[in-house]
Amino acid sequence: MFGLAVPAARDDRSGRRYRLAQEAGLPPRIIARRRHGEPEHRAEVVIENDIAWRVQAMVDFMFGKPVRLVSTARDERVRGAIERALDAVWEGSGGIALFQEAALLGHVYGHVDLVLRAVLPAPSGGHAATHPPNFEAALRDGRVLRVEAVEPTRGIPFPDPEDYRRLRAFAIHVPGEEPAARGVDRGVASGAHRSSVTEVIEPREWRLYRDGRLIARVQNRLTPDRLPVVHIQNIAQPFSFEGQGEVEPLIPMQDELNTRLSDRASRVTLQSFRMYLAKGVEGFDTAPIGPGAVWSTDNPAAEITAFGGDADSPSEAAHIQEVRE
Repeated sequence: MFGLAVPAARDDRSGRRYRLAQEAGLPPRIIARRRHGEPEHRAEVVIENDIAWRVQAMVDFMFGKPVRLVSTARDERVRGAIERALDAVWEGSGGIALFQEAALLGHVYGHVDLVLRAVLPAPSGGHAATHPPNFEAALRDGRVLRVEAVEPTRGIPFPDPEDYRRLRAFAIHVPGEEPAARGVDRGVASGAHRSSVTEVIEPREWRLYRDGRLIARVQNRLTPDRLPVVHIQNIAQPFSFEGQGEVEPLIPMQDELNTRLSDRASRVTLQSFRMYLAKGVEGFDTAPIGPGAVWSTDNPAAEITAFGGDADSPSEAAHIQEVRE
């Protein structure tokens, strides 16, 4: 999600065969390539993905262990049956993985929608189901019910015009793909494509469309008076259905951090290697310099001077530390 890499251009001489998505926020002086007859060259690019591990740490902190749902029914037998049914539903929906998935979507997009489904047999011949499921049995067997987290890029809410906090309907749309988009040879799969699927959920019925054509309609007997969708905002925004995520506010700070780290990498590349100026030493240019090397000369004016090397930059280190914090 945050570390998406794309292939680099073949004529790029930076030595890397990939690009990271975070490079889009770096200034042109770092990511632009020289042209006008000069050899193409890109500066050293450093990407430190602090956003990914921060979001993952928050998800692990929130749901590091399973969540227990406790019933408040007065009857002990009823309370135990409800808790067992809820545990079965949550475990059948993914358990702690469902909570972690919902938390990740909320942190990234700002909100997440949970849909309660009844696992019904598929209608035959495109006709609507005529026999409603036995939901008393469903409570005894949690595998009949499933809670699904819907990615905001697929979920389409239909808010009530009189109250933005309420939903009249909710749609889930999965667009189709052409063969070329999936890497399929057009000659092999000529005319083949994956159909787009749209699911419309209303308080009283559920409809399924394929390529815009209605193929199934089922009466909603699970929650006939309300929409089986729960909308959760990460950070609430006044008068807005969508919430605020954790990623978007951090992107400018991430770009600033990567810019300074890339600048420091360029400076270190130019200054970190020591250079030597030899005077009056014969053969200095033919023998390598290394540990244990012994140089001798009869010239009393011989001299070897070292220069270069990385210099300390306290202001740069302080700025990078402040950006991290």
